[in-house]
Amino acid sequence: MACMEVRGGSEAVDMSLMTPGLEIHVISRPYHMAGAGGDVHYVSSCGTGRITRLLLADVAGHGDDVAQLAGKLRDLMRRYINHIDARTLTTEINQQFSGVSTPGRFATALIGTFYAPLRQLTLVNAGHPPPVLFRAATRTWHGVEGTDFTQGASNLPLGVMDDTPYDQHHFELDAGDVLLAYTDSLSESKDANGELLTVPVLCPILPPITPGQSLLSWANDLTLRVKSMNESNMADDDTTFVLCRAVGGKTQASVLRRIGAVGKFARLIATRDQIPWPELTVRNLAGDTVHNLVARLRRKK
Repeated sequence: MACMEVRGGSEAVDMSLMTPGLEIHVISRPYHMAGAGGDVHYVSSCGTGRITRLLLADVAGHGDDVAQLAGKLRDLMRRYINHIDARTLTTEINQQFSGVSTPGRFATALIGTFYAPLRQLTLVNAGHPPPVLFRAATRTWHGVEGTDFTQGASNLPLGVMDDTPYDQHHFELDAGDVLLAYTDSLSESKDANGELLTVPVLCPILPPITPGQSLLSWANDLTLRVKSMNESNMADDDTTFVLCRAVGGKTQASVLRRIGAVGKFARLIATRDQIPWPELTVRNLAGDTVHNLVARLRRKK
């Protein structure tokens, strides 16, 4: 991806992307092979490539309202593209959703932020099916602690309450680790015994991902496996998978891509468009420097 770029929408898609430290594959198949559906998916890369953001939302319904919301989400993804902390973004998405949707309508959403210098992935869950994580070291799948939405007045789906607070959960990704995010077409499917594919039921049936295996081929194998368990699985709703594999390597974009991002930023200032100012924190403004210093100190020990 280019720096300062946002990719995605509510349309059918099958795309592979690379950002510093991550390989990403998004598959979205709207219900009945429609051109667009109620699942909204975005990936963005910041001005230096160090911050990759992922958004997956499942909106109740289809049509013009979803398209309008998808446009609002793209604008917000662009506005906060240079922020590591995603809680302000989630709060604004929640408020925007309330403003453009019909009364009583809601959406679930999962927002992930990968900060390449620390190989840190941060997740915010607004009532969405919790993601699962493949650890390459153990070749096993498991749930991600703290990413299941809680009861009460926090981490609620979008559109339920304007002032909903949202929590963040942080963890590191090692090379070969894969995060799988999905919409409820998967979590509401059933196994051969009729059990819903909640995280404890889902993880044992997920095949391991072998080194070098295509994320697309793995996702297609998963789809066939789930459909073979029950003929109604994934048949009556939009289906979206977002797969993110840690690949290590560079922690920021190339010099040419960063120069291109400066040009985009300058054009936004010149046109007085919505300017994606960076988050004013030490971690964001000097992340690579701090990370390299800590790494050197650890090596000396």
